[in-house]
Amino acid sequence: MKRILAIIIFSIFECTVALGQQQDTLHKEWVQMDVDLFQSFSKVDKTKPREVECFFKHFDKDTKKDTLGFDWEMYNTGKSGGYVSLEVNIYYYKGQIASYKLWAELPHRSDLVDQYRKLYTSVLPDYSEGTYLYQYKPDIILKPLTQYQKHTDITPQMASYMSPTAELIYGIAGGLPITILNNRQYFNALKNNLSNNQLVALMYAINPVSRLTAIEYYYKHKSEFVSQEKFDAWIERVYQTKPVVQTISGCIIYNDNARKLVDYYSKY
Repeated sequence: MKRILAIIIFSIFECTVALGQQQDTLHKEWVQMDVDLFQSFSKVDKTKPREVECFFKHFDKDTKKDTLGFDWEMYNTGKSGGYVSLEVNIYYYKGQIASYKLWAELPHRSDLVDQYRKLYTSVLPDYSEGTYLYQYKPDIILKPLTQYQKHTDITPQMASYMSPTAELIYGIAGGLPITILNNRQYFNALKNNLSNNQLVALMYAINPVSRLTAIEYYYKHKSEFVSQEKFDAWIERVYQTKPVVQTISGCIIYNDNARKLVDYYSKY
């Protein structure tokens, strides 16, 4: 959470500087720091997730994992260079690395973009919406929790939303300027095409925020669902397994009680 808040504060500062003054002089030593960072990581075998974990833990004093509930955990960290940083989310199931995601964004300086595209190629071969990335065994987190025993048709869009990569901040909007949260935008695009059975499947997402958003929708439309006692029992397990979740007010990210937040947003 501290790292996410720091990124938000840094982004606000960076935008203010960009608006208030002209582009500064190119710092060649910062470019070299970025080159050194990516060359150093290029020596890591990405097919060996423990090597990736060790590379980042070497630079990180706070190696505490965040619980996602139901034996899933996530470790988020990164290493800064000069103009950019290399970020990682590592996903653990029962203490073992199941999957991870590496990514970096291009520098804001337009005169460095072409050079950095080439720099990223060997480490981050994939590109999506302004971000270069690499994912190790991504299919493992594109499925419901093992507690989900039904055979409802789960679309690729649903699977992506159930993944912990689909943002981990619960709420509706936040930031400066105030914008709809990514997880909420994703759900809003899905909800009108979901059957009741598919909505229930979302309540078994690995992503705890996606679970809560589906539960919120269930509360708003509870009369449309049969077997309510069974669903209510599962919801209690969700609250007990991860009672606290990240949320946002304005541009401040903080932890709050999951049950209280769902009760609030289900009446929103």
